[in-house]
Amino acid sequence: MERAEIHRRSRINLLFGPLFTLIFVLALAPPLYIALSEEHALVAGVPGSIWYLLLISAAPILVAYGLWRFEGRRGELD
Repeated sequence: MERAEIHRRSRINLLFGPLFTLIFVLALAPPLYIALSEEHALVAGVPGSIWYLLLISAAPILVAYGLWRFEGRRGELD
């Protein structure tokens, strides 16, 4: 591997690594879900705990899609 490629990879890791870490910490933090499950307020007709599950499920998909687009634009998927 060339030095420039290693440096480029480290920048990508610094950008997307913390995003994935944050998402999985939030997904694995039961106190957040428990706190939201006691909250019965409706947001757009759906309870807050359901929104939490939907968003925490969609977040890694969106971040992975962003990473795929980012690497595709840089020509790293070839």
